Amino acid sequence: MSLQRLLSSIGPAVLSGVCAPGGTAVPVGDVVIAEPDGGIDLRPGDVVLGVNLTERAQALRLLSLCAGRSAGALLLKAPVAVDETVVTAASAAGIPLVQVEQQAGWAQVVSLLRAVLDSEGYADSGSGPAGAEAGDLFGLADTIAAVIDAPVTIEDRSSRVLAYSARQERGDEARVATIMGRHVPDDVNAHFRRYGVFHRIAQDTGPIYVPAVVEGTKPRLVVPVHAGGDVLGSIWAIVPGPVPAERAEAFADTAVTAALHLLRRRAGADVERLVLTDMVATVLHGQEGAADAARRLGLTAGPWRVIAVGVRCEDDEEAERQRLTVWERMSRFRGSRLRSPAAIVGGVVYGIVPAEMVSPGADDGPGWLETLRGTTGEPAPLLAAALSRCPGPTAEWPETVPGER
Repeated sequence: MSLQRLLSSIGPAVLSGVCAPGGTAVPVGDVVIAEPDGGIDLRPGDVVLGVNLTERAQALRLLSLCAGRSAGALLLKAPVAVDETVVTAASAAGIPLVQVEQQAGWAQVVSLLRAVLDSEGYADSGSGPAGAEAGDLFGLADTIAAVIDAPVTIEDRSSRVLAYSARQERGDEARVATIMGRHVPDDVNAHFRRYGVFHRIAQDTGPIYVPAVVEGTKPRLVVPVHAGGDVLGSIWAIVPGPVPAERAEAFADTAVTAALHLLRRRAGADVERLVLTDMVATVLHGQEGAADAARRLGLTAGPWRVIAVGVRCEDDEEAERQRLTVWERMSRFRGSRLRSPAAIVGGVVYGIVPAEMVSPGADDGPGWLETLRGTTGEPAPLLAAALSRCPGPTAEWPETVPGER
């Protein structure tokens, strides 16, 4: 994998290039962690993480070591990542220098990097289904469909459809509804639950045959996707009947490749959400770095209001679903400069939105509260409040909360 592809796969919310003297088309190898005063086993092309390096002298020593062993790239956090002396030395040594966003945890960055690199390595090794680009779940679905000779969907552990293959005309009404709604219909899901499919997905690793019982459906062959004892999702194929053991085994083998893709997807989402949450919390609390966090969130001109939304639900899973749904809708408010100027902090969804959007006289369709309420269904146990207008993130957010409920 090239450094360019690695950076683009992970995205600027976590990694951003500082300098690349020889360009970013250079190939990279394994991930190596370098502690401030520890030794390092480094091979040419390795991506080196300067964990907890905060001093210029430490960064320069590590940079010299990377140059001597032809490392693929050096990853650092600010302030050393943008230190003029360090950047100049990296350019002179020909070592690409990459900045890791301050809010991203090193453990999560390591997990994300290795998931991306492992996905590429597995796809290129020939040991898994060929032709599926790393991260291309739709391409992977097509490849798996060719293995089982049936239309397939790749779903997460909540039965949300992440990707589907071609040839869905060989499916049934439930499959069409699943793809159109990106979620398995409730009545079909209830049938699978009664049949114990989801329990078996959590417990088993081999293929699961599900006969057609619900009217309008065909049989399914399901393969759980696990990693490290954790259920990541499942692969569903519509089949005409029981599948020969050899073909079913080949279908089950595809779960290894799917697991790498889903791990990469989940790691990326987790890191990006962590970064976003920390940025929003930093702005709300007026902590050091609030101005920079506000700039990255697009909060460059006010006035703004903070919306706080909580849910009242005894079922933890349902409460989490409602919070995530509110977060998604709040992230897409008209006028928001970024897709996600909102975050879940301490079980409450906070959003920083243009003040006019939630002003008493705003009349651009349904009110903001009704817009959010409509995401959770009826009854919608939301507790919501909008704070007073604030000119910008450099001033303290007002503590008074003229609530709307």
